[in-house]
Amino acid sequence: MEATATPFRMAGIAGIKEYLKIPAPELGLNMLLGRNGASKSNAIHAVTVYWSGESGKSTGLVANDETGSGWISGPGGGTVTVKASVTRKGEVVGIELGDHGLLADLIRPKGLVKPEAKDNRRAQILAQLSDLEVTQDLLSKLAGGDPVLSRLIPARGDDILKAARDLKRAIGKDALNHEARATQAAAEAATAKAQIERVRKEQLEGVPRPTETDSDALQAAASAAAGAAATLRAQVDARRAAEGERDRIRAEGLGQEPPIAEARTELERASARVDELKRELEVAEQDLGNARVRVEALAQPHADWVSRQRILAQPIEGPSEDELAGAVAEEERAMAAIATATAYGLLDELESARKRAEERRAEEAREAERYRTVEDQVFERLRSVLSSYDWGNIIVGDDGQVCYLDKETGESQNFERLSDGQKVRAAITEVGLRVYSGGYMPLAPSLWTDLDPYARLELVEVALKEEVSLLSEAPWINNGIAMQVLGREWCDRMRSWLERQDPESALSVVGLEDLVGTGIAVPGGVS
Repeated sequence: MEATATPFRMAGIAGIKEYLKIPAPELGLNMLLGRNGASKSNAIHAVTVYWSGESGKSTGLVANDETGSGWISGPGGGTVTVKASVTRKGEVVGIELGDHGLLADLIRPKGLVKPEAKDNRRAQILAQLSDLEVTQDLLSKLAGGDPVLSRLIPARGDDILKAARDLKRAIGKDALNHEARATQAAAEAATAKAQIERVRKEQLEGVPRPTETDSDALQAAASAAAGAAATLRAQVDARRAAEGERDRIRAEGLGQEPPIAEARTELERASARVDELKRELEVAEQDLGNARVRVEALAQPHADWVSRQRILAQPIEGPSEDELAGAVAEEERAMAAIATATAYGLLDELESARKRAEERRAEEAREAERYRTVEDQVFERLRSVLSSYDWGNIIVGDDGQVCYLDKETGESQNFERLSDGQKVRAAITEVGLRVYSGGYMPLAPSLWTDLDPYARLELVEVALKEEVSLLSEAPWINNGIAMQVLGREWCDRMRSWLERQDPESALSVVGLEDLVGTGIAVPGGVS
């Protein structure tokens, strides 16, 4: 790409004295040189606003108090008006990489201390540079296309890493629930199995399964047997009582029959004597009273004697003891049939419950395994989504950490553990130049100074290859602002210079002042 001839022009901007013109950046690194307070940083800030300002958005760049209004023009034919906020006219495509901006945050996330928060911010940046938002479609991709799992968390915002972590956490929680239900189902199956063994041992050992299993029929048979046994039991009880009474009478004997006939004779004789012997009336009446008393006393014993005679003469009827034993045995068989059928019915129910519990355990275990598989693949799918945007060797690891993949060893390292120079080099070469290929990139001086000589050489060579114009600044002794271009010629001289250095001191930082004497970096003027 050939450098455009249109320079940057700016005026009326706070921190920039009157009017300033900067040549259009060439491919490679364009270094603004000047003393402290020469407006180098403000000029780069203005150029950055020109390329990245959005209408109505405050950028921190304002007009000076005297004019109340400033402007910036440059390559692409655009014009930016600077007031309290910045608006832009014309078609300008720009980027930002200074002390503020996405790539600067990728290198050093501002205001963050915890590594997890920094990883979160870096993943956000990759997602933002990829124009990724947390949508239902993206969650579905992270959940492996499962519509149920993809709706475990709401689809909102642009924090893709937080969404991935929340989704993984939610899937893990549901997996735990499935595992708990599987464990519970396994316990239920084990309990049912133990009950089955107990019923078989205590109730059904050696007992065949009955042919009649209808509970109503079994209950009717048992009721009939119980009724017949009760009837026979009552009859046998009556027979037993009659026999017992007879045996008691026989044991006691009939006894002596009371002499009631003699008493009657005496009564007749006494009556006759009353008629004949009035003289003996008192004696006779006395005898009559005594006879009556005696008759009355012997009336009940005689009645009892007659009753016993009748019992002894009456034949005893009723079922035999064998018949009762048979009825009782039949009743017991009917009740045993009910118990057996009930036990086998319980056995069948327990077996069905055990099978259902086993099926539920297997299903919950399968669901838990499926959830765990999806959970384990959330960040793998997130890496796949982000890798489709080709961030080179910057990847998202299994634990959600943003990592850098070493080309030589093939091992990945947490981005936060890289040195400042490695972070700058990785962010610019792997992300910045991919996003802004063919464009313009302001580079904060602190980012340039963090690079060792080899990384600086690699950065400029990549910028040349990708046709990117980098713009940075450095303090110098000249008046005003000078522009030094580090392009192809600088790369050749820098490589030659590095080859002559002591390998043990190859990591020493080489600044512009170190290269002046070599003829590699010579300040140039600004028109």
